[in-house]
Amino acid sequence: MNVHVRPSIAGVFGVAVIAIASGCSCVAEGTACPALVIAPSTLDLRLGGTATFAASESATWSIAEAGGGTIDAAGAYRAPLAIGTWHVVATAADGTTATATVRVGPRELGLLAGHPGGPGNVDGVGE
Repeated sequence: MNVHVRPSIAGVFGVAVIAIASGCSCVAEGTACPALVIAPSTLDLRLGGTATFAASESATWSIAEAGGGTIDAAGAYRAPLAIGTWHVVATAADGTTATATVRVGPRELGLLAGHPGGPGNVDGVGE
């Protein structure tokens, strides 16, 4: 998608193209963005957690490692019920690939017993 906004004041302005999904910023006279970009590029999920990936262009999705979860044609990912680091791969029609890293692990649960103001000093009140 091309977007052009005319400045409200006269002057000389640079041209920038932003690949929103990746946060890549490409200035006309600067460095080019990668041909294919995945967002998010890194992700932490709980066991069996879900997330949706997006690519900067139409792509097919896969998981690099066996047992690394599942991903559908729309980029909807479900993490495996196994702790580990997995890689989601997007492949464009021209064969260009991009990879995202997913770290899967258990979430910690901090459990506090009692109530605010009761015995103890977790909330700064009490003894």
